[in-house]
Amino acid sequence: AGSHHTCALLDSGGVKCWGNNESGQLGDNTRIERGEPAYVNNLLSGVTAISVGEYHSCALMDTGGVKCWGSNSIGELGNGLPDSSYITPEDVINLSDAAVSISSWDRHTCVVMEDYNVKCWGSNWFGQLGDGTTSHQFKPKDVLGLSDQALSVTTGKNHTCVHLASGGIQCWGDNREGQLG
Repeated sequence: AGSHHTCALLDSGGVKCWGNNESGQLGDNTRIERGEPAYVNNLLSGVTAISVGEYHSCALMDTGGVKCWGSNSIGELGNGLPDSSYITPEDVINLSDAAVSISSWDRHTCVVMEDYNVKCWGSNWFGQLGDGTTSHQFKPKDVLGLSDQALSVTTGKNHTCVHLASGGIQCWGDNREGQLG
């Protein structure tokens, strides 16, 4: 569930979404608010995981690729283009390996790659992308400074954490309320 919409992964590997759709975050080729689930355009099968942010949604594909749709005002979709929004899924670019874990929240998304590295894109006001900058990124960037291989990732409003192979947790981004631990 995102801030204003929800998506469900179906047994068929397809995706349905409902709720607010002002930025196309339902992916149904419209901007019509939906009180009932609608199929995401061109995602009837092949999806293994989904994650939704404030005004965007992303799907991890069985090929290891990632598709995102909705708001793209600050790079939320990872397609390399600074456009306002997309009402159907777009391929995330520059993923050099297969993604195995995904997490989206607010206006950024991160994935763990098959090689246990992490890539993030989108909003970076608080350094939540972990790339050593506070510049928004329109395509995936490597997370720097991980102390071990990442097994999974989770994103918060303006911060990100990974579960490491060592059993530890490593976090970065906004810490105004102690959320980095």
